[in-house]
Amino acid sequence: MEDLRERNSEMEFSATAQKLENALEQLRQEEMRRYGKKLKPEETGLLEEMTKSLLQRVLRQPLLQLQAACCRGETGPLMDSLTELFDLKDHPAATA
Repeated sequence: MEDLRERNSEMEFSATAQKLENALEQLRQEEMRRYGKKLKPEETGLLEEMTKSLLQRVLRQPLLQLQAACCRGETGPLMDSLTELFDLKDHPAATA
């Protein structure tokens, strides 16, 4: 039973992490479309690279904390908070 609970917790962690990444990536792309029109192609490439890097840096610590909570079997409150804060319930877990 314990293995099943661990596996379920890991699956929930993965789905929530993917939803969070997808939601923030969608926001990043929307902002790139909005501001990219005002930039030269080489500036757009640099901004693309910079915003992707920034997104990864912003996501790193929350996902590490969520993963640690998963290892402790305490993911529920954190995943619920992330889902509520970022309105993730309607976001897909997989990228289309």
